[in-house]
Amino acid sequence: MKISLSRNIRSLRRERRMTQEMLAEALGVTVGAVHKWETGASLPEIRLLLEMADLFGVSMDALLGYEMRANSVKSTIEGIRNHLRTKDFDAALSEAEKALIRYPNSFDVVHCCADAYERKGVETGDVEALNRAIELMERSIPLLSQNDDPQISEVTIRSDIAICHIMLRQTDKGIAILKKYNAGGINNSLLGLICSQDENYDRKETEQFLVRGLADVVTNAIRCMSGYVNYYSGRGNLAGALEAAQWLASLLESLRAADGVCYFDKIISTAQAAAAAFSLQLGRQDEARRLMNEAYSKAAAFDAAPVYNVRAMKFLIGDVENTTASDDLGETAASAIEKLLCSDENFRAALELWKQIINEHTEESDNE
Repeated sequence: MKISLSRNIRSLRRERRMTQEMLAEALGVTVGAVHKWETGASLPEIRLLLEMADLFGVSMDALLGYEMRANSVKSTIEGIRNHLRTKDFDAALSEAEKALIRYPNSFDVVHCCADAYERKGVETGDVEALNRAIELMERSIPLLSQNDDPQISEVTIRSDIAICHIMLRQTDKGIAILKKYNAGGINNSLLGLICSQDENYDRKETEQFLVRGLADVVTNAIRCMSGYVNYYSGRGNLAGALEAAQWLASLLESLRAADGVCYFDKIISTAQAAAAAFSLQLGRQDEARRLMNEAYSKAAAFDAAPVYNVRAMKFLIGDVENTTASDDLGETAASAIEKLLCSDENFRAALELWKQIINEHTEESDNE
């Protein structure tokens, strides 16, 4: 176990943009005393340590700089998680309570134990487990300065607390927390689900949560599947890239209303062109031609009467008429496809196929 108090006082003071004089004044001591603490020449009294931890907004462990044996903490947490994987909640919670006695001020331990209680509470409806989860999550928040997992923040912890309150039928309290900590719309879908279950809840607000949640889902799906296309194609897995492009096109197609041009058509046509390029590389000429023809037809229809609002999309409720969509694909659907096919030397044959299909359709139009 290692203590690094002097270094921590100095770094925490600087992080908060305090001078030694400012810290000394806040604690009612001399500047010389602060200087000695930071050089390790002397140690603060326990009372001053408590005041300093409160002033800096950190735990005593964080201020003192305790570095516990990492392997011991990690093995303890892994033991709890192993029990959770097999749904052995009793064993998981037994280990959790032992861990909390050994490491009461370790963020990783407290957060893991809170998760264990939440899992049991959510899956079994155990009221005591849910209340214990809330207690531990509240305890973990002041310890966040120890956290090095970017996927965990006060927002995510507060959202878990809200879920526990909702499971305890304290719905209004849970909703209030989710709304307060809805950074970047992270809780839109969950708020839409919970509010929709109460017919007395404000209808317009419920509609907003649902529509925004759907927009988040669609946006993330487009980004994620485009990433899969890049990932697979970059590693030579053309079949995987083809499947990802087709899945994205199918998803967006399922969200189109039956009639009319839809904003999704621009993205669908680009995904179809990408699928055609991968099919061509796989030696599937007929399939590639069919997909490229579909991409052309979709792109031509969109470019003839481009739509950038959300009309002609399914599941849109409430006042969304003025909502506008945007992208960085290209000015038109056709230019987006050409931009895509020019971006990779491996798409050269697909680009030639695209130009050939444009010429064929142009000749057909001239002959009519």
